[in-house]
Amino acid sequence: TVSAIYVTTTDGSKLLYANGVGTGSLVVSNLDIELREGVGKQYSFGDTFPDRRWNGSIRYMLTAVSFSGDMEPTSAPKISSKSFEPTQVDVYRDYKDLVTTFAGGTGQAGVMFDVLGFKTAYVSNFALHLASESEVDIEIYTRLDSFVSHQDECDDWDLVARIKVLGKGKGQATLLPEDQFEPVPVPQFRIRSFYISVVTKDGGKGMRYSKGVGTGSYVSSDDFLAVFEGVGKSYPCDKTFERI
Repeated sequence: TVSAIYVTTTDGSKLLYANGVGTGSLVVSNLDIELREGVGKQYSFGDTFPDRRWNGSIRYMLTAVSFSGDMEPTSAPKISSKSFEPTQVDVYRDYKDLVTTFAGGTGQAGVMFDVLGFKTAYVSNFALHLASESEVDIEIYTRLDSFVSHQDECDDWDLVARIKVLGKGKGQATLLPEDQFEPVPVPQFRIRSFYISVVTKDGGKGMRYSKGVGTGSYVSSDDFLAVFEGVGKSYPCDKTFERI
């Protein structure tokens, strides 16, 4: 959506701007908005002077959900609630799905991986690749910043949900039940890591994933988030399997 703005003085003084290359040409942009060349105008709606670059700055706000709480880790397996108590300002419900792959090939009880926020976004659910077609228990942990150097310490993570789900088996997406945990914020230009695991000592009955090229390598992205290669984990926070 394009919005036009007309800013003018009313007392005969001038606004300063710069000559441009063409009305409508891109001047500056970020991940949220673009600013394009406009025109100079005599007051009020008088003569037009094309191809002008406005000098100034724009302060803007994004509609989102605001959460209170410090997101400090709690000792597993206690579920922390105060870290995710929402203080609703506005709910931005433009839901998007970021898909990696369901090719499989190998697996273990759980996975750890990093997510980078291009814009502040809120992770509200997961579709998992599960080996089992029976009911299983899923645990979801998170921490602000990368999982690297925190693979073996469950106490470094915040346990946000324990969920029962009926697995759909290999090659199928198992969507977790909705509204099982408060949406987890991924701040703009920050990394948030997730640890998702089936509660099992039998890695063959856990998560399915695919071998990668190197931990931290790019996997998939959209306008809001990017997902990177992580590691496989035996339960809980036990052995690490690289390049998944």
